[in-house]
Amino acid sequence: MTQHLGQTPLKSINFTALDFETTGMDPLKDEIVEIGIILFQNKEIVDSYHHLVNPGIPVSQEAFRVNGINEEMLKGEPFLKTLLPDILPFFSNRVVIAHNAPFDLAFLLKSIRQQGHDIHIQSIVDSCLLAKTLFPKLPNHRLTSLIEIFNLQCEKAHRALSDAKACFYLFSRCIEELPEKWETSWEEFQNITSAVLSHTAPSFQVPTELSNIEKAVLSRNQIKLSYRDGKGEMTKRNITPVGFTKDKGNIVLVGYCHLRKSTRTFRLDRIIEIEEVTLIQ
Repeated sequence: MTQHLGQTPLKSINFTALDFETTGMDPLKDEIVEIGIILFQNKEIVDSYHHLVNPGIPVSQEAFRVNGINEEMLKGEPFLKTLLPDILPFFSNRVVIAHNAPFDLAFLLKSIRQQGHDIHIQSIVDSCLLAKTLFPKLPNHRLTSLIEIFNLQCEKAHRALSDAKACFYLFSRCIEELPEKWETSWEEFQNITSAVLSHTAPSFQVPTELSNIEKAVLSRNQIKLSYRDGKGEMTKRNITPVGFTKDKGNIVLVGYCHLRKSTRTFRLDRIIEIEEVTLIQ
């Protein structure tokens, strides 16, 4: 990821809203079955992309109950490796937005590694973290709940293109809460919210025992954490790291946790040890 946006106002930035539907919740074992992409700038949608994907593996009953996509619908659809060259330009030198971004990015990064491609994203914004920052008193921050609360346009929840579009509308709604709205600079947006996932930990002295953490995030490989939570309990877990952000004055690592099968944040001062995991392709 590269970040050279600085004082660029939000209205001048090229954004990509992303959503995947998948065969299940584990990026290591499951695969993408549907891609939804919305390109926008300054409150206006400028392009979109949608495609069903043949995952090459069965769709779990849990996933079918959520998105309604079955294996019959996917027969004859292309494999993701065929579509990757078409979709990667939608991310190049753009700011990518997704709800619970580490989940979608874990699937995307796995596929990119497997096919030997690379990706040059300017930065990543997690719209769930953004909503939590700006609307902390809401009962929950699931996309389906936010669609209802803010009456966002959504043709069919839990379908990729519709959810990507809802993510765009949610982001636009959140920007209206900022004092300068779309005139807000990227740097100020980062300062106000905890939603931008940076690949570096700003203004933070990384402990010697965690000296490899920034390299691990930049490499986008899965890592194993030894982590002590707020109750003092220590666990070991594999995560796909996406980036760093700030939460209540603390620098936190944000990633997809393969133990909990969800997006998680990890305070750097509670990480005991980190090691890179070598995956068998």
